[in-house]
Amino acid sequence: MLLCAVLGLGGCASWQDLFVSYSVQMTPVRNALLQGKALDAIEEVRELEPGDDGYVLSRLELGRIALLANQEPQSRKAWEAADLALQAEDEQARFRVSQGLAQAGSLLTNDQTLGYQTPDYERTMLHHYLALDYLQRGDLEGALVEVRRANQVQERALRERGAEVAKAKQEANARQALSRAPDLDRLTGQVKNGFQNAYTFYLSGVLYEASGDLNDAWVDYGRGLEIAPDNPALQEAMLRLARLRGSPQELAATEQRVGRKAPPLERGEAGWSCCSRMA
Repeated sequence: MLLCAVLGLGGCASWQDLFVSYSVQMTPVRNALLQGKALDAIEEVRELEPGDDGYVLSRLELGRIALLANQEPQSRKAWEAADLALQAEDEQARFRVSQGLAQAGSLLTNDQTLGYQTPDYERTMLHHYLALDYLQRGDLEGALVEVRRANQVQERALRERGAEVAKAKQEANARQALSRAPDLDRLTGQVKNGFQNAYTFYLSGVLYEASGDLNDAWVDYGRGLEIAPDNPALQEAMLRLARLRGSPQELAATEQRVGRKAPPLERGEAGWSCCSRMA
């Protein structure tokens, strides 16, 4: 009777989800990937239905593995399915009570009965990969839509964890007063790195720059640099845009932040900057 009650509380969790850990379930997939057999790994990914506890995670896994196997259409289909499922979850979140029931079931058995909650960093990477897929098909506008969606996820995560970031800044200032800590950017970046992605901010900056939107590119390169202040690609992007934007004060501040001088503009970049600002 207890088992029946647990299965009822667990919602759509199967017996395999209840009693076999996700890590164990993924062993055949990992083994195939370690052997360089991505096509075989695709066959090992469980086929679940929308509404199943592990559906979103299985689509995210399939999307990445299919990409490794150079199966772009299958990869795109899996990511789009995950995206639709997450949108449906978000729209229904305030009306659902099954989440609390699933949690009650987990108290009776273990955490295996609790439905998978997609973390912010995985939501971010979902939009990141969708942006790359649009870009590969030559659709810059579609790619920009996806990086904006990725940034919305990251901004929401930052709002929800604002207290953590504020605490890190306070501790950094106290340590710096005693000369016993790295600079503020690095300490703040260490905290943000847990829920934001410098790589996605860099991709966003590249796409904005390609579209001629230097202001948004500047903002996102700066966000990425705060998370990864030693990253050469982000440093170069900030120095280049500081010259392109044409503010001597901004250029000096960026050079001080990065710790080196900005290289001179290449031929054609100055004219592009002027036209971008006029637009």
